[in-house]
Amino acid sequence: MDSQHRWKHSVIDVYANNYGNVMQDYLSLVVEPSIQMLHHRSSELMECQEVDALIKSLQMLDHWTLEQKTAMAFCLGIQSLWEQHIRTYTISCLRDFHTPDVSEDERAKALAAKIESAEKAPWGSRFNTLFYEARGIELERFQSYERLSLLMALGNVCRHGEGDAAKRLRKSHPELWPAPMPLLEEHFGTRPVTDLRLSLELLRSLVTAVVSFWRDLERHGLKSFMHDRTDAEIEALLSNRIRAK
Repeated sequence: MDSQHRWKHSVIDVYANNYGNVMQDYLSLVVEPSIQMLHHRSSELMECQEVDALIKSLQMLDHWTLEQKTAMAFCLGIQSLWEQHIRTYTISCLRDFHTPDVSEDERAKALAAKIESAEKAPWGSRFNTLFYEARGIELERFQSYERLSLLMALGNVCRHGEGDAAKRLRKSHPELWPAPMPLLEEHFGTRPVTDLRLSLELLRSLVTAVVSFWRDLERHGLKSFMHDRTDAEIEALLSNRIRAK
């Protein structure tokens, strides 16, 4: 990744070096154990011989709904952590490095407006522009950008339910509604958000995308002033590490 200007380090980069670890702790200490326990409970319900088939089917339906709602809540949690971190990072970089192209008397006001935009701008072209102004790097050039965009879209849908975001997600990622259910489709006209399928593997991949982003950013920063180090030496110095499953 090329930078618009010479890389400068700030205290926010020190915090960012731990953002990937925070996200992976959320995955390994909260998300994975909870979902695995729910899967274990599903197996117990399936194997239970003490209730008749109708009662068991109703119990399984309730449990499946619990699993689905839990996965949506965890997806929203991952997205919220990521958004808090990327906005905090961008705002801090604007405050530390950005010099608005206005008169000195107007700079404080212009910078405050930029920071307010970074707090509120939706994910996409507007936020990308603000990040570029703050750090001189295009977000779209990160390998994880497409996956992070999916994370942001999923967070939007998990938070708000039906709406334009859900329609776009159905069109771009129909695989998230894998099993056809004609009765629901006939009633709703389309598959409802409540039928969204979010596997543990998908949640893991979204966390990996977040860690990869912070890892790539950290690598870029180190390379900017460690010109005498090899790529292997720089890799060994990275704080954001993708943990083995």
